[in-house]
Amino acid sequence: MSFNHIIIKNLRRNIRHYSMYVFSITMSVMLFFGFVTLKHSEDLKGLQSGVKLGVGIQIGVTILTIIIVVFLLYANKLFIKRRSREIGLYQLIGMTKREVFKIFALENFILFAITAVLGSILGFFSSKILLMILYKIIDVQQEAHLNFSIEAFIQTVVLMVGIYMIISLQNIVFIKRKTILALMNEYNVTDTKIKKIKLYELIFGAIGILMIIGGYYLSSVIFDNLKGNAMMGLYLRMITVLFLTIVGAYLLFRCSISLIFNTIRKYKKGMLSVTDVVSTSSIMHKMKTNALSLTIIAIVSAMSVGLLALSYVSYYNAAETARNNAPDDYIFINKDANNQFKKALNDNNIKFKENNYHVTRYEIDDTKVFAYDDELTSTSSQFPSTIAKSSEFKDLNLQDNEVAIVGYSDILDKMITVHDDENISYKLNDQTKQLKVKSISKETYLSTNISYNAPVYVVSNHTFDQMKQHEAKNDSLNDQYGIKLSDEKDVNKAEQIFSKQVKSNESSLSYQQIYKDSKSSLGVMLFILGFLGVAFLLSTGCIIYIKQIDETEDETSNYVILRKLGYTSKDMSKGIALKIGFNFALPLIIGLSHGYFAAKSAWFFMGQSFYTPVLIVMSLYSLIYILFAILAYVHSKQVIQRVL
Repeated sequence: MSFNHIIIKNLRRNIRHYSMYVFSITMSVMLFFGFVTLKHSEDLKGLQSGVKLGVGIQIGVTILTIIIVVFLLYANKLFIKRRSREIGLYQLIGMTKREVFKIFALENFILFAITAVLGSILGFFSSKILLMILYKIIDVQQEAHLNFSIEAFIQTVVLMVGIYMIISLQNIVFIKRKTILALMNEYNVTDTKIKKIKLYELIFGAIGILMIIGGYYLSSVIFDNLKGNAMMGLYLRMITVLFLTIVGAYLLFRCSISLIFNTIRKYKKGMLSVTDVVSTSSIMHKMKTNALSLTIIAIVSAMSVGLLALSYVSYYNAAETARNNAPDDYIFINKDANNQFKKALNDNNIKFKENNYHVTRYEIDDTKVFAYDDELTSTSSQFPSTIAKSSEFKDLNLQDNEVAIVGYSDILDKMITVHDDENISYKLNDQTKQLKVKSISKETYLSTNISYNAPVYVVSNHTFDQMKQHEAKNDSLNDQYGIKLSDEKDVNKAEQIFSKQVKSNESSLSYQQIYKDSKSSLGVMLFILGFLGVAFLLSTGCIIYIKQIDETEDETSNYVILRKLGYTSKDMSKGIALKIGFNFALPLIIGLSHGYFAAKSAWFFMGQSFYTPVLIVMSLYSLIYILFAILAYVHSKQVIQRVL
């Protein structure tokens, strides 16, 4: 029999096992080709949105390449390990290792050639869908065209040739290093050796659960009670959280699951149902032996969920962030520019309201009210604070000895302890005067150009005039003229007037422009992270799927024995469903939990709305895993029916 006949026969015989491997390679090619096509898209090159996509897409292509290479290497490792007995049989009948490698090299060449063409075709059509999604996210009103990129196809071919060579090298090393006896037993070798559960494993199992709980708790209070060297304390807490969650996850897979199921088995006193036989025993040992790979999947899933969730939270709160930067629809620093813009609005019959503020810069001592960290105190005390007068703020009636603080951000609320029963002091004519804190508000009235992104201190008109007379010379950014449109329907017309009148070097702000720029940049980041998240999901889902199918094929003899004992395939299907659900759900739950608490700890950087975008991300993430779990169950059920 020639090599060609052997290869064709192997492909036909292993078509069931090749299906997920072919799907994995095809999806990898499709994702890569579709994404790289965007990089060379003429539509994006001519995009007039103020967003530079090239750098972001290039970073995404690099990360996607790493994901694909690592995933296909790991998938090939699982696949060749499954065929190790076949490799040993080839050598038993007289084939040399070189001839065996040649068979596998030709098989992979055929698979890679077919999947490269098929994946490129699918990637070509998916590129338009990706472009439409990107336009939708960054709110660009432009038609997406379907273009075939020669550059993208060449990059895809180069990637596949590179991966093919690396996989061939991986196969050479595997075949060359293994003896025939080792090849015959390779399929039964796991990440760790299965041993009887010992006392120290029970202890470490309990420690793993406690470490995860401790890591979650510490991440939820990571910014609380930071004293002394706050930044160093913050770094230490972050490192501690990473250590507790990562090591805790490994111990959970390695020891805790065995501890939990062993406790359940002892509680039942050996009275196990067929569901327990099919699921519990397999979960106890397989989860233990695959602890390292499952930990890596869970941790990288957590990173993916955390970054994607934070990205979506930022995108979701783009309007709120823009409003904090520009509290009014239009803000001017220059009075003449403001008058010119108002005249243009009146000429076009656009109604509006004015919100004008005049501030001064004055040195005050607020250290008794705000318990700053030493590092913050040393820098904040060097700069005068922004002072405004109460008559320009609605519902603020202040006495000469009172002060109201506005623009107090969430970040300061986390980093600084507030003692609002203390007084703020300032010096005037060599006299120290006191101001009693009447209120502290997070409401923003002044743009970041005026407030320097710091709290603003509102005092009475008399106190303000006294400070104004003794302020340091600073006339450049002391006035803010705000305009808020009465009718949102006039936004487009007002934007046209603003863009024609305002020069690029002027310190004038448009809320709509800030919002659009912010939404575009955050949208690009969300698109790239979302795309990479989907690529990672498909990769990890395929890995767990392949592992699950291998376990099912490996346990066929157990199903035959159970059938002889009188159990039906329906009885065994319940245990299979429980096992598959558990194997997919546990890494997913750990990954989602880690990602949730990671995103929660950085929540205040991203805005107020948190739970809605995070729940959307977690739901979409879970949906893909559920689909893989359903496919694995259907395949396993077919295996049982075929064996029985």
